[in-house]
Amino acid sequence: MIEDAKLRELFKVESEEHLQQLDDALLLLEKNPADQNLLEEAFREAHSMKGAARMLGLAAVQAPAHRLEDELNAARRGIQALDASRIERMSIQLAELRRLTFEALAAPGPIHRAATTPQRIFAKPAAAPRT
Repeated sequence: MIEDAKLRELFKVESEEHLQQLDDALLLLEKNPADQNLLEEAFREAHSMKGAARMLGLAAVQAPAHRLEDELNAARRGIQALDASRIERMSIQLAELRRLTFEALAAPGPIHRAATTPQRIFAKPAAAPRT
């Protein structure tokens, strides 16, 4: 759980970007698994996601991000070739990472105890009426 509202919002924005980039990269790698630039990009996204989770103490998010990073690292270093089953496994890992990230963001912190949906957690406060 991220208790600081500003850190939670920052992690929300950054993790959405990393997860989308990873999703896009895996889709493209299905068509061209030997694309080294794409592998590097996907690896960096997984690495950044892992680092952000670690910095915030989100071990449940860090662990699957690390596994995904390891898979991509093995592929980019030529240790394990990418094939359809490996990409499918990474897609499943990415789905799990997305779910755990959502849970970490949705967990109510002390400021948002009444919030029951992620939309309410991240809703911007209404502007105060001018008097």
